[in-house]
Amino acid sequence: MATAARSVAPEMGVVTIEMKTSFMQPAVPSADGPLVAKGELMHRTATMAFTQATVFDAQGRACAHATGTFKFV
Repeated sequence: MATAARSVAPEMGVVTIEMKTSFMQPAVPSADGPLVAKGELMHRTATMAFTQATVFDAQGRACAHATGTFKFV
């Protein structure tokens, strides 16, 4: 999520202000493929970034979802 937060201003650093994670099912990499995380920047202000990300297993099932708020430094 920090990478997503910095996606529009890569020269800026970010610090985590808040993060919430929900675990839906065990996430175990398998011979079928790796775990894949997909994140996005949902909203940005001059000083803050609001993000979300989901981790998927090899079968494409969501295993965990998180939201995060970051401050630009």
